[in-house]
Amino acid sequence: MNKDEKKLLELSEMSYLQEKVYNALPIGKKGCPVLSRAELMEITNLRDADARRVAKSLLQFGIPVISGPKGGYYIANNNKDIKEYIEFLQIHIDGTEQVKDTMKKIMKNNLFKNVNKEVY
Repeated sequence: MNKDEKKLLELSEMSYLQEKVYNALPIGKKGCPVLSRAELMEITNLRDADARRVAKSLLQFGIPVISGPKGGYYIANNNKDIKEYIEFLQIHIDGTEQVKDTMKKIMKNNLFKNVNKEVY
């Protein structure tokens, strides 16, 4: 096993919450019904960020959980949906990298001239 290969956990190692989310997630292709963020929070009885963490944690079991821009979740059952999701993630990563690079430029060049403007 090389450094990029990570052993997946067995389904039997799921926590109670992971199992609840796994069983609630619809399986299907893009456009199928999804489990909404509100439903995810209700199922897990957790705050939004913690409930999303539980859904994301299913990846360690080899379960391809797809989350859409509107916050719904489903389990992909084909490579096309996974590929499209990877492309969506890359667009998000690229945008975040641009923000990071701009912040570094502002910090490096001490470009705080607009920070203390009064707003009316």
